[in-house]
Amino acid sequence: MPPAKTKRVSAQHTRDRVRNNQRQHRARRRGYIATLEGKLEEAERTISSLKEHIKDLEGTNGALSAAEDMDPTAAGTSDSIIVGSPTDNVDIPVPVFSDLLGLHTSPPIASPTLNPAPIFTYSTPSYILIAHQNHKHLPESTIAAFLWPSFRASTSPDEGCRVATSTLYSLLAFISDVSSTYQELS
Repeated sequence: MPPAKTKRVSAQHTRDRVRNNQRQHRARRRGYIATLEGKLEEAERTISSLKEHIKDLEGTNGALSAAEDMDPTAAGTSDSIIVGSPTDNVDIPVPVFSDLLGLHTSPPIASPTLNPAPIFTYSTPSYILIAHQNHKHLPESTIAAFLWPSFRASTSPDEGCRVATSTLYSLLAFISDVSSTYQELS
């Protein structure tokens, strides 16, 4: 079999191909620059809107500061010096006890004492914490018995059960007390 001859392309074809490649490269560069310019314009719009928002907030802050300065009930606003002597005679009317009895008083409103709602931690991160901090090597049955009164079922199918955070913290304090573990061993 005779050796295969390589087909040579003409010089004109090579020049056309190079020109087309250059043209495509310039078009890609123009597109990239246009994209960057669009992003720059969007960033400038965002910056200008944020600057306007900052000016609005500063104006509101200034108005609140002025209102606070004018409020006589605000603490620490009395910077004026009181002029006068302690011996000035001032007539203050003293109310008579019988006048005070005639005033209408409403009974005090009893406010209910609200117990803070217990804060719960999901069982999965609680288990991880317990596993890392169990320096006394308590068995899981003992830990479960300690936490059992504070377990709560999940409120939705997407989440797991929970345990009261205060109970978890007291258990963690007990099982991670390394100093008492060393005292028990010695």
